[in-house]
Amino acid sequence: MKDIRMNRAMRRHLMMVGVLLSLFFRLSGADARIQLETPSLLTVPPHIRTDSKRKFEFGIDTPAGALQITIRPKHFSIRKGKNYWIDCSVQKPYVVTAERDDMLNLRLEHLPYQYVVVSETGDNLLSGVSFREWDVAKGKQGNRADSLPDGSLVVKKNVSRSMFRMESPEMSLEAGKTYYLTMECRMEKFDYNSYFFPGVQISSGEKSMVRRDASFYFPHIPGKWVLSYLRFTVPPDWKHVKARVFLASDSTPVSFAVRNPDLRQCPELATNWPRHIGTTSQYGPAVSEKNIVPRLMNHPEYTASVVRTDSGPMLSINGRLEIPTGYSGENGSVLRMFYEAGYRLHWVSLDMYAGYYYRKFSKLPMWLADGKFDFRQIDRELSRRLCYATDASEGRQYTGVHLCHGAECLRRF
Repeated sequence: MKDIRMNRAMRRHLMMVGVLLSLFFRLSGADARIQLETPSLLTVPPHIRTDSKRKFEFGIDTPAGALQITIRPKHFSIRKGKNYWIDCSVQKPYVVTAERDDMLNLRLEHLPYQYVVVSETGDNLLSGVSFREWDVAKGKQGNRADSLPDGSLVVKKNVSRSMFRMESPEMSLEAGKTYYLTMECRMEKFDYNSYFFPGVQISSGEKSMVRRDASFYFPHIPGKWVLSYLRFTVPPDWKHVKARVFLASDSTPVSFAVRNPDLRQCPELATNWPRHIGTTSQYGPAVSEKNIVPRLMNHPEYTASVVRTDSGPMLSINGRLEIPTGYSGENGSVLRMFYEAGYRLHWVSLDMYAGYYYRKFSKLPMWLADGKFDFRQIDRELSRRLCYATDASEGRQYTGVHLCHGAECLRRF
């Protein structure tokens, strides 16, 4: 019972700290155009990349769990009742209908980092069209296509090397416009040479063209839903354009399922931009090496502990939970890029001696002989990193030590 009460108290404490942290983000210059509705100690404040009439784009870190946010753009217009396409660089896209003017509520999945683009969108041309209305154009004999109550379609192609093709009802497209076709696909059972492909056939009189997603030519994990997406542009000189979305396979026997087909005029799409624009040469040392020690001498000592939460152990440093992930390389510029992205922890690898079998290290050896040690390697490695951490002297850069060949280290010490 005591442990249960402690866990409950810890959860209440973490929730309170999360609320205070969210308030801190709002009061410390955080952009008011994005409000965190589910505060998290591990959520880095969002970075807004674009706020224009065409789109609203931002980057977000949600390593601790799913996140709800409210956006209030200054230049991108949001109107009650209109539909908006939420395109993400990692998670699946979805559509949100605005409940109020000038604001939109979004829910993002538990993902380390991604960019999100919000843009106005039209209707799904396949909305309201059941798979029962699709026609099996080829391969009726020996193959099956069953529409399930949940709206998905399961196809079982049993005849080897025959063509199976299933088509949607015909629909009209506009010349010169770019369209975006998405649907979720899942392999059920397949052989080595089995595959299928979603696609669209566009025609105008005697003119015709086919576009298809070839990603399912290769095996996928059975039972896992994967998003298929296809972008295409209708030639501007075509007239009376018609289109049919299709599912096809001419391989060995295969079983697959599809659901949620969506065809619409192409919205603004997300790109997973780097956190920092430019090259590492733009992220030079933040402080000279000779100033590190005097500044650290005047700084209070760290307080650090391991806090156990429902999701596992966390590091608490100076009363703040830190992401247990950090940079472990030796490039100071990259370390600073990680630091400015919100990752305050970095790992320093220390070697016991200069060589290990055939491999030689560039670092000074710590172990010289039995009972003889040289710890200059530690000083050098820490100094190199602290030069690049802008607020290291203010207690916001934390170092973890990783000893190479740890068992050998313990034996020799």
